Amino acid sequence: MELLNTNDELFHLLAFGQDGIDYKKIGEKKIDMIKGQYNFNWYEWEIGQSYGRMLWDQNTDVESREKSLNIVYQADKTAMVSPVMGFVFNTGPVKTQMANVDATLKELLYALDSGTADPDKYYDEFIRKLKNAGADDIIAEKQKQINEWKKQNGK
Repeated sequence: MELLNTNDELFHLLAFGQDGIDYKKIGEKKIDMIKGQYNFNWYEWEIGQSYGRMLWDQNTDVESREKSLNIVYQADKTAMVSPVMGFVFNTGPVKTQMANVDATLKELLYALDSGTADPDKYYDEFIRKLKNAGADDIIAEKQKQINEWKKQNGK
């Protein structure tokens, strides 16, 4: 995964194919896909973040794109790393609660999320059902494990 984010050549190979076979360069940063070729089924945004990527959209202004990529690059380089990076939650102690909460999510979350259920009518019921299903137990168990993990890892 790291190579997809750091190696522009690999990124371009997976996103666009081979130069001269699947695409042709029409500028330093622009390419044109060759008709009738496989032309890969990956979209650039699906496979990684290459800051030196070429552009296949002929309507994209390279200078504007470079400015946008620089903003993303700076945000990536200064992003805060989560203090619980590396923690893995053991769901075993709350296995039943996890199944119950999952069933509640399937019942109501997607309807609320998509707007097919009126939140004024169903939100309080949703929260009540989550609590009854054991959501608070899951939260408490996860916090307990995080606290233990932090002690073991000097955090």
